[in-house]
Amino acid sequence: MATINRATPQFIICELMLPKMDGFTVRSQLNEKSGLGQIPFMLLSRKKDDASVDRSIDLGIEYYLKKPFFLNEILGIVNRRCRNVPA
Repeated sequence: MATINRATPQFIICELMLPKMDGFTVRSQLNEKSGLGQIPFMLLSRKKDDASVDRSIDLGIEYYLKKPFFLNEILGIVNRRCRNVPA
């Protein structure tokens, strides 16, 4: 979270299962800070079920990809999304 607070990224790619907090908590904390909840967010995980998809929708997570994924898929999403974000 400290890195995000220092330099606002154009796009965040986050693993669901992190050592200190999960990706849902990361997104939730971003949503609580002014302006940071608007950063496009991609969640990656081996775990993807109805409950986790519903939670991601509630948190405003735009992209939730299940592992394994194609690198081209991620690059395409990021490139297309970042072209539409004002600098």
